[in-house]
Amino acid sequence: MENSKIVKTFTDSHITGDWETYNSLCTEDFSLIGPGPEPLDKGAFLTWLKSVYNGNTDIDNNVEVIESSGDSVKCSVQMEGKHSNDWDLSFIGVGVIPATNKSWKNPKEEMIVTTREGKVTKIEVSVPKDGGIPGILSQLGVKMPE
Repeated sequence: MENSKIVKTFTDSHITGDWETYNSLCTEDFSLIGPGPEPLDKGAFLTWLKSVYNGNTDIDNNVEVIESSGDSVKCSVQMEGKHSNDWDLSFIGVGVIPATNKSWKNPKEEMIVTTREGKVTKIEVSVPKDGGIPGILSQLGVKMPE
């Protein structure tokens, strides 16, 4: 499978809750850099994705592949959803946020996805000031822990 297809299949698994595909296309040494205060490894990213999936409906990441060169795929991403269920963010110290029924949409962010041997090994996201995890929480009226 070509790298742009790997990336698209991997990111589509995030919004459909296809955790088997996520696991099959993610290296054990995976890291996500940018959207949170600290990099996330494979397990922490999966915890984040499941929490988004369980706490929200109408989820989309609006991933668009811009270009692919070697093991690097440049994309744009724009996360959005509706906070329609209680959202457990205890793992980042926020606790459980009762459903607000508010829709949220982050600004478009650029990401570089690195693949290795047919799997995603790293995602680096350039996050604007009002983006990433803090951007979502801000739109819901929730403060990130200090």
